Amino acid sequence: MKAEEKRPSKILYLITKSNWGGAGRYVFDLVSHLPKDIYEGMVVLGGEGELKEKLAEKGVRTISIQELGRDVSVFKDMASFIKLLKIIWQERPDIVHINSSKAGLLGSIATRLVSTFSFLRSKPHHQKPRVVFTAHGWPFKEKRGGLFRFISYFGSWATVLLADKTIVVSKDDYKKTYKFWWGKKNIRLVKNGITLPSFLAREQARTALGIPETPQKDEILIGTISELHKNKGLETAIKAFSLVLKEGSVLNRNCKMVIIGEGGERENLARLLDGLNLKEEVFLVGAKPEAASLLNAFDIFFLSSLKEGLPYAILEAGAAGLPTAASSVGGIPEIITDMKSGILVKPSSPAELKQALMFLITQSDRRQNFGKKLREIVLNDFSLAKMLKKTFEVYAEL
Repeated sequence: MKAEEKRPSKILYLITKSNWGGAGRYVFDLVSHLPKDIYEGMVVLGGEGELKEKLAEKGVRTISIQELGRDVSVFKDMASFIKLLKIIWQERPDIVHINSSKAGLLGSIATRLVSTFSFLRSKPHHQKPRVVFTAHGWPFKEKRGGLFRFISYFGSWATVLLADKTIVVSKDDYKKTYKFWWGKKNIRLVKNGITLPSFLAREQARTALGIPETPQKDEILIGTISELHKNKGLETAIKAFSLVLKEGSVLNRNCKMVIIGEGGERENLARLLDGLNLKEEVFLVGAKPEAASLLNAFDIFFLSSLKEGLPYAILEAGAAGLPTAASSVGGIPEIITDMKSGILVKPSSPAELKQALMFLITQSDRRQNFGKKLREIVLNDFSLAKMLKKTFEVYAEL
């Protein structure tokens, strides 16, 4: 057997942004746990950010495309595509594993073009790259205008059509694949999984949050880890919390809210806090390194998303044993069973989220029970080992 035939298969991971979020965390976990005798991994990503820094710490090779980003821009997207085409041609990966909608479409087209023109190579017998696409929540599920939904559906349709295998991270997303009936046999359900984070002790975590006053011991701290993006529904959460505070005589507890994360909605959220006079009760503390380690600071966790795949934030909150109130969207109901391991609420409903938070604040026994049950579910059903095993099985199919 020739030496070239014994080499590890090269996997090129592609992701739109270099931030440390759901898709970024997913790529990091996969590439940093590849069995080195079987696979060699590298990552192509948009811009500079925490994901790139963490990959560098692990010794993973990365290539940044500065023009690649979430927002649509004809000139930047064309420049990104040309650079991506050149990278795939030069790197000659065996598998291109694409993540997120923008990277998904650009990456699948670029990879197919490289395969089509591989006969021009000096060694044309080299195996043509195969495409794996992971959908971290279908973009056409967003509650936006008809034109956006049509374009996002068409982009998803084209990406699935061009991919050899498509991975979805939740049953909800898998059900939506009835729209792609022609590619159903190539779609695999692989749920996200985590390892148990290292949590700081309660007082250490509260101090590390850096809010103006360290919460009193008897104070209820309600928190989340979330990108400041419209899809996260943080306006709904802030409005719900303002309704909670109006019930102060019923609560008989001091309550504050902390939002860990950064993003384009910071200014809008800050204006909302000003308008509701909540600057002393709700804190936008920005992005925090190893944010999950701070979860013990919270008494209650929330996720007010309008759209999700299968969110790492709830898996981490569950691992911390935090009672959780979350929107009933995407894969969240696959983690939380309403009124058994948490509370599910309608998205974009401050009134429903307010009632859920009120229940968790006032019912301490139920609150503790929810947190305990959610922890059991996460540790038993959403392990990183399961996710890695099933993903590597998809690679082996190719």
